[in-house]
Amino acid sequence: MYELVMQGMPGSDGIRRPPAMVILRSTGQYNPRPTLSPEETFQDEPATSYTAKGLQPFTEYEFKVVSENSKGATESSWISAKTKEAGWSTIVLIKYHLTQL
Repeated sequence: MYELVMQGMPGSDGIRRPPAMVILRSTGQYNPRPTLSPEETFQDEPATSYTAKGLQPFTEYEFKVVSENSKGATESSWISAKTKEAGWSTIVLIKYHLTQL
């Protein structure tokens, strides 16, 4: 399982707008090794990019990846990205890499 979490930067009042929210969630577990067992239902290889839509122009957002498998759970550090002017550039492309725990 992995999730992509997004939040806005804190305003002058200290409140984040938008608050932290999961914008991408997977279920199941990816297995890079082929399996012959019909009891195992593993997911396809995970996505390596995601396009966040509907963001405000000239606004900074933070993103992090949270993942969990049978060996445990981990999460990345928050990274920030700032949108540009309105139009096509209000979309931020986030690339992340998941590694085995």
